[in-house]
Amino acid sequence: ASLDASSITGGFTVDLASERPAVVAKLNLDKIDTARYVATTPVAAAIAVARRTGDAPQVPASPYELSLIPLKPSLEAHLSSAGPAAVAAAPGPEAHAPGDSAERRALNLGPVVGGVWSKASLGLEQLRDAGTDFDLDLTVGDLRHGDVVLGKSALGAKLQKGSLDIDVREVQPVEGRISGRVKIDTASETPAYDILLDVGGVPVEKVLQKAGQRDILRGKLTGKAELKASGRSEADIVNSLSGTVTSEFRDGAIVGYDIRRALRPFANREYDPRNTTPYQVISADFAVSDGRARSESISLDGPAIRIRGDGTANLKTAALNYRSRISLVPPPSNFSIPVKILGTWNQIKAALDWARLATQWTDVSPFEGVELGRRSAPRRSAPRQIDPELKSLIDELVAKKGGKATPPEAIELLGEMTGK
Repeated sequence: ASLDASSITGGFTVDLASERPAVVAKLNLDKIDTARYVATTPVAAAIAVARRTGDAPQVPASPYELSLIPLKPSLEAHLSSAGPAAVAAAPGPEAHAPGDSAERRALNLGPVVGGVWSKASLGLEQLRDAGTDFDLDLTVGDLRHGDVVLGKSALGAKLQKGSLDIDVREVQPVEGRISGRVKIDTASETPAYDILLDVGGVPVEKVLQKAGQRDILRGKLTGKAELKASGRSEADIVNSLSGTVTSEFRDGAIVGYDIRRALRPFANREYDPRNTTPYQVISADFAVSDGRARSESISLDGPAIRIRGDGTANLKTAALNYRSRISLVPPPSNFSIPVKILGTWNQIKAALDWARLATQWTDVSPFEGVELGRRSAPRRSAPRQIDPELKSLIDELVAKKGGKATPPEAIELLGEMTGK
């Protein structure tokens, strides 16, 4: 048989003796794209229509962008947004929430708005009206959802009185394994979802390659997700999402960026696949509640850098609000560079966290060519060397601001940097 673009072989039985007819089947599908059968976002729908008509728009090879905000705009943004309230909130991860616009405007981020997820009904409540029960054993040679390629898959699907249970016995995206279950209960007015996924040893770079994405992360992913949600649409599901996600990447590299080299001068760096940041392990645990994913423990350990971070991803708007400390290894490792991560998950912006830098300044400056210490630190025999470009930049910005609304910690920091 054939269904849309799928070829089907196998066998089935139909039981008409009971009050509710029942179908039991064991089927093999060569391929199936589940995105054909659920509602999607207006942008994705427009692209899909354009592709079918042969008039596909030009879309970038990668849907995300990572950029480091240079020193000058990041410092200017800090000075422009600083004030008593900002100083009081500075140590916390929510100090610069995605909606607080002074810093976002200064960094050219703009306000974060909704509309990421479709509000159109997925139509799953229609399962409640099904007069037939199904028990399907499915093997799919190529399972995918749009650009997300899951590969060869073995699934069990049981629909009984409006409740759909999907048993993900095995998914082989390229290598490794994915297993779990998805339960959709439509017995009540609002569909409810219970999701459990287990991932083991999946090579991320090959999954990205299959999905036509840019090579930005390599390594093997192991993790688990236990999530619950309810709602008729994508937006409803994301807004109600709760549960936990654990993930660990091992023995890989961040591709396109040499973070150690890029962060020291705090200059903008374009993606270049020849630049890499190797790591032994990246791990992150997330607590998801009301459409927000909060992590207290994001870590990266590698031969050149070590990163510790925490923060929140707003799944409703795709907005990021993270803070991190990056330590360089081998020495100098007696300081950590505080970096804030803002923007959205497809347009990530990283900038120096000036407020936290001012409060954690200890011995050696992270600025290349600038050797500074607090006044209480032991005096060096050699005179301090002030980087002339950095001094000129700070003098210019301080003169422009006139020192107004600048936190005391920032004033002290700027003084140390300029030798005044």
